[in-house]
Amino acid sequence: IFSIIIFSLLGIYMNRKSKNTVYEIGNIYMSGMNKQMSRHFETVIELRFDQVSGVVSVVSANNQDKETLYEELIFRAQVRGFNYLALCSGEGEFQTLYGESIQPLNPEPFVEALLQGEQRVAVGVDSSGNEVVLFGVDAAYPMNNGDKSTGLIAAVPLDYVTDFLFSADDGQLMYYHIIRPDGSFVIQNSNTELWYFFEQLQKQLNATANELSVENSIKEFGAALKNHDEYSTTSEVNGETLQIYGNPLSCSEWYLVSVMPYSILNKNVDALENLRIFMVGLACASILIFLSLIFIRYFFITRSQVYELEKARQTALEANKAKSE
Repeated sequence: IFSIIIFSLLGIYMNRKSKNTVYEIGNIYMSGMNKQMSRHFETVIELRFDQVSGVVSVVSANNQDKETLYEELIFRAQVRGFNYLALCSGEGEFQTLYGESIQPLNPEPFVEALLQGEQRVAVGVDSSGNEVVLFGVDAAYPMNNGDKSTGLIAAVPLDYVTDFLFSADDGQLMYYHIIRPDGSFVIQNSNTELWYFFEQLQKQLNATANELSVENSIKEFGAALKNHDEYSTTSEVNGETLQIYGNPLSCSEWYLVSVMPYSILNKNVDALENLRIFMVGLACASILIFLSLIFIRYFFITRSQVYELEKARQTALEANKAKSE
């Protein structure tokens, strides 16, 4: 019984240690993958920024002929594969040069970044309601209203980002979302496991202090969003543990959130745990059988010795009895 208790406690301890180790490995893996995805995102975005900056560098703003200037800008943008082109004023008004009219979904931080001479990427829509990715760089070109632009805006369909960010492989270990500091989605993956988590996150970010009671992990995640810090946590949804890892993306106010369900890893861990339980049970049974064999052998030896002693005693008694006669 003592051996069974010891081996049972050992199995429970090793099971907990195995799960903790898997979560630690998952966190390390996600940290590396998120940084890799962030670098990939930054490389793709910076390539587009370089292309827009290239247009600004070769098309002089001193050209007094607006039509010729606009034609040159449009030609340079088309050569670089942009589907939309516009000028943006300091008040946030857009003058369309090429393609349908476009507008960022969250214009204030976008225009503010341009006013400060920064490059900025944002998600917007065209006049048909199609989502697009806008790339804005500092540029001072004459506009039709007589003002000078604060930025040149080129755009491509949103698929340009989602095609490399969201894999269609059903067997993928991870999937991604891009969110804003207020918790709203820039790009939302089709997986629905964490929708409630993000709903609570948005409510928590929009609520005043102590107005809403939410989990500590959501509060900490919201604080990381506001401070543009990296953050990692786990959440359990419908009995399944999900690892969540987030980090800010450069040249934007966006936050990349990667999610990895542990279902695939848990299957392997559970299989290992079942094997461990079987082996512990087998070891216990082997020890018990071995001890039982020793006990049985000792029992028969002892009984044989007692029989021999009793036989010798009877012989001695008979011998004494014969002498006395």
